[in-house]
Amino acid sequence: MRVYLHEISEEDKELHFNGSEPWMVQVVSSLDEQGSILSPPPKAEDKKARAGTQADFNLTKVDDVVIVQGQVDAPVKLICSRCATPYLETLHPDFRMFFTKDPVLAGLDKGGKARHEHDSSDSDVDITLLKQEYVDLSEVLYEQLQLALPVQPLCKADCKGICSNCGADLNKGRCACDKIVKTTPLAALKDFKTKPSKASS
Repeated sequence: MRVYLHEISEEDKELHFNGSEPWMVQVVSSLDEQGSILSPPPKAEDKKARAGTQADFNLTKVDDVVIVQGQVDAPVKLICSRCATPYLETLHPDFRMFFTKDPVLAGLDKGGKARHEHDSSDSDVDITLLKQEYVDLSEVLYEQLQLALPVQPLCKADCKGICSNCGADLNKGRCACDKIVKTTPLAALKDFKTKPSKASS
């Protein structure tokens, strides 16, 4: 989804998109984690949550800098890091990004290389250099959703995970591993006792 620079002015440009937009569907779906081929089909409530995907963008220009602000609600399919079950988690990134065609404003010298630290401005604002005449909202959305992904996805805060022995999902109940008598080649020696040797005279 491209917004060309000549369409952006000092007046706020408000854009709203929902889950019916093909480009948004493509971006959000590309972040889905792929589970097992035996994963259950999507539930009706999952499809309803997907339909709730929406994004609001505000674009404005200050001198040679384009400011893009956004708020997003996007359900993404993740794999729980404890029980390996696919689930939907809605990401809510709220962001502000800056773009410019001016290499100097983007922290580069005239040759396109990064300037030394002492040559940079006092501002901590990170300004992205545009190599084209537009801002790609698809790339902006993808980057912000990636940054919002949890490091350790959990289907629920108290997820019990899976049994390390049999792999059963402990959220569905206790497994039978504790009731199974473990047998090993050395199990027969478990009760074997040695007689103390007599001290030599």
